[in-house]
Amino acid sequence: HFGSYSVLLLGRLLGGVATSLLFSGFEAWLVAEGSVRKQLSAEAISHIFAMMWWGSSVIGILAGIAGDALASAVPLTPVTTGASFFIGGYINPFDFAIGVVAIGLTIISLKWNENLVELKENQSSLQEGQESAGPMMYINKGVMCIAGRRELLILMAMASCFEGSMYAFVFSWTPALQNGHFTLPVGMIFATFMMAYMCGSATFELLRNFVSILRLMQITMLLGAASFATAAVAQVYGPSQAVFLGFVIFEYCVGLYFPTVSVLKCAVVPERLRSTIYNLFRVPTNAIIISVLLTKLSTVTVFVLCFTLLMFAGTSTLQLPSGISEKEPPSESTVI
Repeated sequence: HFGSYSVLLLGRLLGGVATSLLFSGFEAWLVAEGSVRKQLSAEAISHIFAMMWWGSSVIGILAGIAGDALASAVPLTPVTTGASFFIGGYINPFDFAIGVVAIGLTIISLKWNENLVELKENQSSLQEGQESAGPMMYINKGVMCIAGRRELLILMAMASCFEGSMYAFVFSWTPALQNGHFTLPVGMIFATFMMAYMCGSATFELLRNFVSILRLMQITMLLGAASFATAAVAQVYGPSQAVFLGFVIFEYCVGLYFPTVSVLKCAVVPERLRSTIYNLFRVPTNAIIISVLLTKLSTVTVFVLCFTLLMFAGTSTLQLPSGISEKEPPSESTVI
């Protein structure tokens, strides 16, 4: 709403915090609720992950269509002549999102229960060790846990490379398709991407009983690298339709990636440090994104970088043991 850089910067900072919570707190709660409290099987948890990310893509499709309609419903105008407060235009989808988030907040507040694992036991052990259960303690333990386990290091590198490529793609796909010639139907393009994402999530659900989780991750990385190679070549030599095809294939990979990596993290990350480690995994991801933005790379160079990152991520999965997704998560005491 505000035509002020400082207000926009504050919004981005708050958005960054919200994104970290979105990609850590919800999944950590689900794993604790399903695996620890409800004693669900690994098969059931895997199915929940598949449905969770598939449902996310359905909402994304509807959001793209609704966002396109809302953005074109009323033109962007200042409240009064010369004012820095605006309404309408591309602001409308953001206002609509506030209502959707409020509905989600209400459902969570009324239906979800707190599920801190072994809270009393944790507090007793902390008192015996004369430690304070502050944020820095959990961060230190999370760092030590990742550094002490090869599987966690590989998983962090793999996730950072893929998700860093994903966010670099988010910043690059609009200029790559627009190329200074025409106005894009952004909402419909986003809905198309979400349709590909949904197909990827559905593929995970169809194949998870026939193909190992690790093999699915390797396929995801290689196919994602191929999609960026296609986009990079087509960006230089054409046609533009091939660039869009590469983007759609990558979104398919994103839909396949998230339920797959969720199952891997569920099996590898210790429960007591799950939320902390999930957030620490995002540190190198953010470093990749900031580096791409600050260096002002060309679109083709960004696609080549994403290709390289995904090839590295795919190679790193070869270092993970087979059957890793069937393992029970280690306790904190076994890794610290």
